[in-house]
Order: sequence, then structure tokens, then C-alpha cells
Amino acid sequence: ANEGEYASDAGGITHAFEVDGKALGLKRKSVRYNGVQCSGPYSPHHIDNVATAVVAATYLTAPDSARKSTAFGSKPVKMSDAGMVTSAVAETVMPGRFQVVMPSPAEASSPSTLIVLDGAHTSSSVRALTERLLNLAAATNADGINRRKEIIFVLAMAKDKDPKAFVAELARAKPSLVVCTTVMLKGKSGAFHSADSLRSIVLAHGISAASASSVGDAVDLAMAQATQCEGKSGILCVTGSFSTVAAYLEQRQRDAIHC
Repeated sequence: ANEGEYASDAGGITHAFEVDGKALGLKRKSVRYNGVQCSGPYSPHHIDNVATAVVAATYLTAPDSARKSTAFGSKPVKMSDAGMVTSAVAETVMPGRFQVVMPSPAEASSPSTLIVLDGAHTSSSVRALTERLLNLAAATNADGINRRKEIIFVLAMAKDKDPKAFVAELARAKPSLVVCTTVMLKGKSGAFHSADSLRSIVLAHGISAASASSVGDAVDLAMAQATQCEGKSGILCVTGSFSTVAAYLEQRQRDAIHC
């Protein structure tokens, strides 16, 4: 595959791929590769992921002779059913990847707050998350006034991740508050950073921060802050780990049972 086999919107960013020493190029924003299309309401990182998967699938399904040929780097091998791949991409849902939900009945004190669940846990993934949150926050409000929505984070991270690099990227969202917490994993005591250690890192960036003993308590605290946002419209993002997202969803399910 080469750069000419891809289509991108103006301003697309060029990426370089290399397979067995052969360079593969593409531009992101909108990807069209051998009839496989991925465009529309996708974020740039989604486009990157889909394009990477398509390149890998094309390479892995190619005959050995084609893989070894220098022509593979300049003339892509045709995929058998590009339409099927396009449909699969369109229908793919990834829970915990910018999953947007409305407040549950138990969280109804701020009904206009959007809750975004994203398992970002690296500096690159939170960079993509931050970009998309900023775009969402800048969208016109329901009252027609173009007023930036407040962004609040609930954050819990595993100890094998780098919270300093993560928070440095998260700070670009200019959140009004970050509520730090921890997650207790069964059979893995102390697998997550403490809420207080995360709070210290957030405070070092000049961001208002609080700590809570659990993800559920952290969300309650964040929602209480959201009700104080102008027009009671804001974005609450639960992030730092897929375990953080799972803990929120489990709490939400328990609350639904008791409502």
C-alpha cells in the first residue's frame, strides 16, 4: 500500500507503516483503502485504528509471494469483500471508548450533564480523548447559546501506568475539577494508585482536585459540582482505566436495582 491508495480530508496527517521492512503510508481523517471506507462521525484516533487494522488484514491475507514482493509496498493487494469490512467498521461498538450516557435516575440532580466513559490509560490515548472532549464542550448548548461546557473528570489509574504523563495531557481540557479515586480489584490488593497520590499530581498542574474512596463516591462528588455549572450543563468524564469505567457501570447497575 502506498500513500496514493488512501484518501484524506484536507490537512490529513501522514503516518508511516512498515511491514517486513516495506514502508506503508496513509493519511488520516477519512480513509478509503481498496473500497474500505471509514469517514463521518469518527475521531482521528478511530480512523488511525481502522486504517491500521485494514493494512494488517490486507497484508496477512495476501499470498506469501505478494508479501515478499517489493510490489506490495507500492500496489496494494485487493481485499475479497471491502463492503463487508466497511459494514463491520460502521457497526462496531466499543464500550468504554468515548461511550456517552445520560445520568441515571440516581444522578438526576444534573440531568443535562453528559457522562463520557473512556478507558484511556496512556498519554497518547488521553490526548485523543481530550481533543474529542474539547470539541464536545464547544458545541452549541440546548438553549442555542455557544457557551463552553464545563469538563469534570473522575480519575483512577493502575500503578503500572504513568499518571504524571497522563495528567499532563488531561490538563489540556482545562477541567473545572478532577475527582481522584481508586479501584479495588479482586485478588489484586494495591493495584491502583491511591486517590491522594493522584490528587497531588493534579494539583501540581494548578487544577482543582478532590479525592474520594470509591468511583461511586467520586461520581457523586463530581455530579454535585456539575449542578453548580452555569446552566447546569457540563461533561463528566470517567477515565484512567477500563477498570475505572467498569466500576462506574457496576455502581450504576446497583443503583438501578435499588431505584
